[in-house]
Amino acid sequence: MGYVVYWRVDDEIHLHNIAVRRDMRRKGIASRLLEKAIRGARLKGGRWITLEVRRSNEPAQRMYEKFGFSVHGVRPGYYTDTNEDALIMSADLRLITLGELACERVGEKRNE
Repeated sequence: MGYVVYWRVDDEIHLHNIAVRRDMRRKGIASRLLEKAIRGARLKGGRWITLEVRRSNEPAQRMYEKFGFSVHGVRPGYYTDTNEDALIMSADLRLITLGELACERVGEKRNE
């Protein structure tokens, strides 16, 4: 269905990748994966979380913003396959509220 990859250096977490199978998208899976990564990062002493996202990937940007991420910079030509810029997004792990956010779309399904 999907996976998340991140690594920790001291108190900083770098979210490398979240991927969900194309036919399983828009079901809240990426949000649940991100929530698991955040919980794991907190348990390992993470304080900050940073990631790069394609400038054109607006759905992912909106998801990250719901978790409290904001844009802090740009990496020009970061993606070598298209030479697309990456937005650098980060958040303070101590300020991210989990629970209802990550289950938003899934919760809609449960209430049916």
